[in-house]
Amino acid sequence: MNNENATFTLKDFSTQSFANQSFTDCTFEKCDFTDASFEGAGLWNCTFKECNFSLVNIKKCRMENVQFIDSKVIGINFSQCNTTLFFSINAKKSFLQYCIFTDLKMKKASFVESRVIECQFGNTNLERASFAQADLAGTTFHKCFLKNANFKNAINYRFNPCENTIQKATFSFPECIGILKSMDVTILD
Repeated sequence: MNNENATFTLKDFSTQSFANQSFTDCTFEKCDFTDASFEGAGLWNCTFKECNFSLVNIKKCRMENVQFIDSKVIGINFSQCNTTLFFSINAKKSFLQYCIFTDLKMKKASFVESRVIECQFGNTNLERASFAQADLAGTTFHKCFLKNANFKNAINYRFNPCENTIQKATFSFPECIGILKSMDVTILD
């Protein structure tokens, strides 16, 4: 089933299957997708506003220019997506928790003003990504390419600069001290 230029509002899609369906230029507003399945589906230029996208099965799902705005995204392993051709998601003012972003190319990804809590970024290309004003409590970055990434006014981030590429990344003081804390050093006033 192909869905194009459609708007879905106040729908309860929890536990429903959208396997192998295609959504292009669609907007979902205040919809609940808890435990839904998008296995093998395609999402192109789709926006999720004030949605619950928790525990969704996205195995082999293709996501290109997917936006989460004021949404809740919990327990999603984005590494299971089909990233053969394209993969790009962005989040604004959203709550992401227990999400996995491993071995992904996410250049210019944006998590602006979002709470990205206890998520994992491993071997992820985040060149020019923006975490501006994001809360990154408990989130890990391991072997990530963060060149030109933006952490302006982000809080609660901690990662080892020796394990990640951070050239020309932007950080705000005093939160940038979190980078040094991972190196087991003493910081004096």
